[in-house]
Amino acid sequence: MKNMFLLVYIFMELSNKVSKIYRVYVIKNKVMGKSNYYIYVYLDPRKSGQYYYENNEFKFRPFYVGLGKNKRDISHLKEARDFYKYDKNKRNKLNKYKIAILRILDKENIKPIIIRVKEDLSKESAIQEEIKLIAHWGRKSAKDGFLSNMSAGGECPDVCHTIETRKKLNKWWKLIDPNDKEYIVNGLTEICQKKNLNPSKLATVASGINYRHKGWNCYRIEEGNIIIKDKILVSKENHYNKEFGRKVSSANKGRKFTEEHKKALRKPKKGNTLTKTNGSILR
Repeated sequence: MKNMFLLVYIFMELSNKVSKIYRVYVIKNKVMGKSNYYIYVYLDPRKSGQYYYENNEFKFRPFYVGLGKNKRDISHLKEARDFYKYDKNKRNKLNKYKIAILRILDKENIKPIIIRVKEDLSKESAIQEEIKLIAHWGRKSAKDGFLSNMSAGGECPDVCHTIETRKKLNKWWKLIDPNDKEYIVNGLTEICQKKNLNPSKLATVASGINYRHKGWNCYRIEEGNIIIKDKILVSKENHYNKEFGRKVSSANKGRKFTEEHKKALRKPKKGNTLTKTNGSILR
């Protein structure tokens, strides 16, 4: 019994020492700027050849280069497998050329070869290495190589862009608040947080789908020109103008309404008061 307690005590002491050593190791890595990022390459087993990069030799043609950490290198397999389960917006963000190759390989029961070229890199060095490797073999989209990468590299999944880069990537918008005050902004996120607005709904206003969002109007600016989509313009004096009425009338022509629907249509809208004389809306 005493031996049992002694063994448990020794085990607990060892585990505490190991945990302390691990914590020190992690802290040192963070302080020194080290990390567990790596560069990986996808190879197509159907296309043999000799491809070189520094001290690495590959016997099959590379078709994709990426950077990441943890299980980032195998995440593309799930993306290809579940591609048509995603909604349209997510599918548009994915690399369709890379997905197509992976899906063809999957149909032929061939697994792509995934090789980690360099490991234990910091974010900055991983970004530089990815850009260097993509430039080495070239991209099919840029017509200077055979890789399926859509960009020249550097888009680390969890690397935040600098303020200058975000300004370049963001679109320019013109906003008009309910008091007719104009705002020219780069990106909608910041102003929407300040004014309690929804960026998606403002974008639908700019595209002409909605009239306004919380009284705000929105326009997209491209190359210094304000892009105004065709909208059904509704005046402040009368909520339903003639153009809008004609479109609603033509859309409902021949449609049969139930009695409940007719009663609901006859009811005045919330916040509006109808006069007894001509039925116009009072505001």
